[in-house]
Amino acid sequence: MQVEWEKKFWLGDDEIERLGYEFMYNGRPTPKRVDEEVIDFWDASWAAQLDFMEKYDPSLSDKSLEIMWAVTAAYHNQYPTHPDGCYITCAEGPPVKEPRSAAQRAAEEFARHWAKVKGPEWTNADGAKYAYYVWTKQKDRALKMVTKFKEKWIAAYKDVISAAATFWSVPDWVLAGIAYQEVGGSPPLDRAAFVARLSSGQIEKARLTSFGPLSIQYRLALDLLGYKSVNETLAWEIIDLVENPAGNLFLAAKYLSNLHAKEGGAWTDVEVRRVATAYNGSGSDAQRYGSRFMNSVPIVKHLMYGSTVSV
Repeated sequence: MQVEWEKKFWLGDDEIERLGYEFMYNGRPTPKRVDEEVIDFWDASWAAQLDFMEKYDPSLSDKSLEIMWAVTAAYHNQYPTHPDGCYITCAEGPPVKEPRSAAQRAAEEFARHWAKVKGPEWTNADGAKYAYYVWTKQKDRALKMVTKFKEKWIAAYKDVISAAATFWSVPDWVLAGIAYQEVGGSPPLDRAAFVARLSSGQIEKARLTSFGPLSIQYRLALDLLGYKSVNETLAWEIIDLVENPAGNLFLAAKYLSNLHAKEGGAWTDVEVRRVATAYNGSGSDAQRYGSRFMNSVPIVKHLMYGSTVSV
């Protein structure tokens, strides 16, 4: 295992102390705390420290790495109040049982720190205009409109995409490629559809309602967060999370990671197509989705790594 081999060259405790705790055991810089709600790296559990060192990617900015530490610590239930595991609001006294799953804690922390990134929104008016172009057979205008939005969206959330993908060990251009397929298009009537289906007693259909920029089904969100069923309060918290662009990207990256884990190995073109197809579902529509995804890869890589974006 690569990490086990690298441990042979890790710094010892005496060396760590001599260097003023400015470097982790793997020789990489110790992440700084984003704010007071994030535990200091050296006060956290060994499991949290090791997880972060394994996720560490030097290509990320210092700010992205600081956020990754905050998210990793939250995943392991590590907060300043009680390093041995406690929800931050427990204040003084012994640790209490954390009601949220590890994945939800991490996703909410990720969304909290990336909240300042504000990309373009595909409004109901945009969706209606796009639908009108399609309905009136003005396909060129429809394509130009939605393509321009996709490019601007990925440009705005590029750092968020990279951070979410890195946390779940997914190539960032793969996550960006899914975003390129998903954002824009139909009007975002997700919440209204969810309420209407619940009100009419269509519980299972309501669970299939998709939310957020990358169209994550409510049922899938529950699974990704580690829940089988939740109460009403938590249900709306989850919907809020999935509708948040950063939270949505974080869960989409986790789903891609889960899909990849079924086969494992390298992210070859064959594997990327399989994962992208599975993200959409199964059958001929999903196969076409996979083909569109692969055809868009050069565009997506240019948006992620190139210097210009069409306007």
